[in-house]
Amino acid sequence: MKGRSLWLLALPWLALLCLPGLATAQPYLGLYLTGIPSSEHGVDAVRSFPTTGATDHFRVSNARFGDSVVYGGLVGYQLIPRVAAELDAYHLSPGLKRQTRLASSPSAGTALVVTNGGDVDFTVVALSAVWNYRLLPSEQVPEGRLQLYFGAGAAVIQTDVDVTATTSFAQFRMNDTDYSLGPQLKLGGRWFFTKNLGGFLELRWTHHSFTVEDTGANFAGTPIKLKASSTVDIPLALVGLSWHFK
Repeated sequence: MKGRSLWLLALPWLALLCLPGLATAQPYLGLYLTGIPSSEHGVDAVRSFPTTGATDHFRVSNARFGDSVVYGGLVGYQLIPRVAAELDAYHLSPGLKRQTRLASSPSAGTALVVTNGGDVDFTVVALSAVWNYRLLPSEQVPEGRLQLYFGAGAAVIQTDVDVTATTSFAQFRMNDTDYSLGPQLKLGGRWFFTKNLGGFLELRWTHHSFTVEDTGANFAGTPIKLKASSTVDIPLALVGLSWHFK
């Protein structure tokens, strides 16, 4: 089911390409680049004992993620004068910084969690409806050199985690992949240098939650299952170039 999420998101966009009237609309391509600073996020963990069914819930309130370059691209279709559909994909690798944090549990007290760093990668594929408005027409660009736009849609986020950590009760490695759905919003402006070439500045926000697990840990020789989850906001301020086929 996880692998189908990308296809389910892409199906509506692929359907647009099959409609004769829309396939001849104005398509455009874009590339963009930005970065994100380091940030802190809460992480919830569940330790369960398969043999007894007992579970303990832990909370780390300030797990620190690193900074990252963000790069991506988009494919869009200007369907009618003020409405476009965009499919874009981007990637970032903030990772998990080397750190020692305190995990607290209502049932099991506290435990120190020591990580030597690790990989946390996000790959986002989003489908958005974009409303836009053109201003400042000129002889070279009669539709208007300035385009203001707002977009909303849904995103599939692939989260890849590979983190090794040590606690007072176990040493474990989270090496797992999770797929989740989340909303995406964008707000920006595009300046057309020519009727085909535009440069854009955009503010973007994506929200999602992910869950990964390790089933190979043990506590005093007893097998245990560890599951960690977190909710992450991805705010971006990006700059890019787009080419519009007309």
